[in-house]
Amino acid sequence: KDFIEKALSQLKPNGYLLFITPDNWMSYADRNVLIEIITSLQIIHLDIHTAKKYFKKIGSSFTWYIIQNCAFYKNINISGIWKKKEYTSSVLSKQRKYIPLLYNQTVQNILSKTIDNTTLPKFDIKTSSDLHKYTKAEFISDTQTNVFKYKLIHTPSQTVYSSKPHKFQDGFKVFLSTTDKYNVFIDNCGMTQSIVFILCSSEEQAKKYLQILQHPLYVFINNICRWGNFNNIRILQSFPIPDIEYSGEHEKIYNYFNITEDEINYINANL
Repeated sequence: KDFIEKALSQLKPNGYLLFITPDNWMSYADRNVLIEIITSLQIIHLDIHTAKKYFKKIGSSFTWYIIQNCAFYKNINISGIWKKKEYTSSVLSKQRKYIPLLYNQTVQNILSKTIDNTTLPKFDIKTSSDLHKYTKAEFISDTQTNVFKYKLIHTPSQTVYSSKPHKFQDGFKVFLSTTDKYNVFIDNCGMTQSIVFILCSSEEQAKKYLQILQHPLYVFINNICRWGNFNNIRILQSFPIPDIEYSGEHEKIYNYFNITEDEINYINANL
């Protein structure tokens, strides 16, 4: 990122730069200001992940992109690969805080109606290091005993136990994985730093939130924003809450966010 910022600072007005880099510059993070700088300029072409075939022994996934050093004035040409299928598209240029790993105008339209819509109420998704598995290791055991008796969720597949209750030990919560593929579940225990959660006022509210967050719309948005194979906390915290009575009818949530039939079909085809 430092190299890109330095190169941009030395680029002449209206000059061009071509980069090939890992995709982490596109991720949504408070510390990532580079994405807003780049998307305020004219991206002539952005390729997402097709260059991976040239770096077969390297774990990172790569992007390449041509930037013109001027304010954006036309669409971005996109090429990419998603679920082993290559695609091309053209997307309206706009300043963004992130770019998803699957990007075309349909995706941009879906995001603008949901997580990018700042007027919508969002789920209050929290993190906590109150009982960090590594910095507070003296309080935590993999085995439940009379001393280590307080259950903590570490990941969806790993439970540990602490010798003291977490500050959020009691009460129902909806947990969302960050290190594994998208997974949402309910429990009434504490947690380590490796998972995010929603504090719920009742089991009934937790069940309602669980059903909403298992909807294909949320699964799709999460999956196209998994930079580095991690679920992104800022994306999860941008998930909007639909103000409806919901008991599993998918069309209700789609209708609430004005997702069109073509967009629904696209979501279902790319989960």
